[in-house]
Amino acid sequence: MKKLLVFAVLSCILFSCEKEDTGLLVTIDGLSYCLFHGNMAIIDSNKTWEGELNIPETIEDKGESYTVKGIMVFSFNGCTGLTKVRIPETIDRIIFHALNGMNGAVSSDETNLFGGCTALESIEVDKANSILSSVDGVLFNKDRTHLYSYPAGAKQENYTIPEGTTSIGNSAFAFCESLQILDIPKSVQHIGSSAFMCTHLKAIIIRGTFPKGLHKESFEGVDAATIIYVQQSEIEKFKKVYSGTVLPLESLQD
Repeated sequence: MKKLLVFAVLSCILFSCEKEDTGLLVTIDGLSYCLFHGNMAIIDSNKTWEGELNIPETIEDKGESYTVKGIMVFSFNGCTGLTKVRIPETIDRIIFHALNGMNGAVSSDETNLFGGCTALESIEVDKANSILSSVDGVLFNKDRTHLYSYPAGAKQENYTIPEGTTSIGNSAFAFCESLQILDIPKSVQHIGSSAFMCTHLKAIIIRGTFPKGLHKESFEGVDAATIIYVQQSEIEKFKKVYSGTVLPLESLQD
């Protein structure tokens, strides 16, 4: 929970829209947006949404139409009432912070956009979206090499990350209550910080190798009872970054 609170504070301090330096902040149909010249709208902090959310492609304010183009990276962090979200075609940027009224916005390819959304069961993305995609309710980048967000409220107990995924984002599986077995393919070579924080996983099956090394931060907050299964050649490498049980893949029960 401490990490969640830190994220929430960072969201308030760093990513909120201030009228005088980043645009006009408005609330329309329960969602907060920053409005900018060029009729662009960016979704701002939204922590209290309840139920399903269809992010609109356009909004109207004072007779002007704005295209909803981006999401601030911590906009929905800790939104515990959100159950499903649908992301439209128009979203083409994830905003990490704003510079000079959104000129030079920085895109983050690491962070869970829906961290701490403990009731979230599914994330859907319009197939025409240029930067994001979804597979079985899980959020990926467009080419499905980076896993952003596994919905923390999903009810399934087993999940296999698709082959071809090369990286898992920061806090990607955080707060998943139901997930018991996570199977990670050979193609994954990077695991972000706190990727499995506050889960109750019985097993993480990691089939690949990590030639660029591993980071202790990847396994912060993992339940001590979680067993990690890896290739025999990787056991010592994992024992240096994870204090729990590490076993060879060969010891897996069918």
